[in-house]
Amino acid sequence: MNNSRRQSMTVSNQPGKPRLSEQRLAADLEAFQQSGGAIERLGDTPLRRDKKRGAPETAAVTPVKAPDDAE
Repeated sequence: MNNSRRQSMTVSNQPGKPRLSEQRLAADLEAFQQSGGAIERLGDTPLRRDKKRGAPETAAVTPVKAPDDAE
């Protein structure tokens, strides 16, 4: 495994600090959820939400021409 791949697989690659492996992350997440922790979703992009629900694509909005002031 080359060095760049190894660094991308770990969050902390500093001497003296433990590496964050996939197994450790999974164990920490499981412990968090078992202790009653919950992950909040703070927001959602409306376009992505509509696509997820299977909503049809919205039609392109045509600009409305302002009435002429002929007076």
